[in-house]
Amino acid sequence: MQLSLDVDVDKFKYNGVVDITIQPQKDVEQVTMHSNGLKIGKTEVSERMFGIFQRKCADVLSVTEDKNLTTITFHLSKSLKAGKNYRLAIEFDGEIKKGVNGLYRASYKVGNETR
Repeated sequence: MQLSLDVDVDKFKYNGVVDITIQPQKDVEQVTMHSNGLKIGKTEVSERMFGIFQRKCADVLSVTEDKNLTTITFHLSKSLKAGKNYRLAIEFDGEIKKGVNGLYRASYKVGNETR
């Protein structure tokens, strides 16, 4: 997995790109992962061939969110085959929240000053 993250601490927002390597144990037509309140942007699924991820092999038809389980599911146009290596690249946006889930705000004191 590779993650690139850009944080705007003044606006309490962030955006980024994550590349996740997937090696299914069985053929799958969807991929589910944990997510809490992210806005999903551009996605791409590519297959590893000759040591590099080089060709798009499926489209993401839709992304569904289960707020109770805090998961998102990527529904694919083609099955990912068992034992092969794939990369799911995802662009996303989010908010830095006050709770303690995901990327969240925290304060601390230095003397009498709260930062």
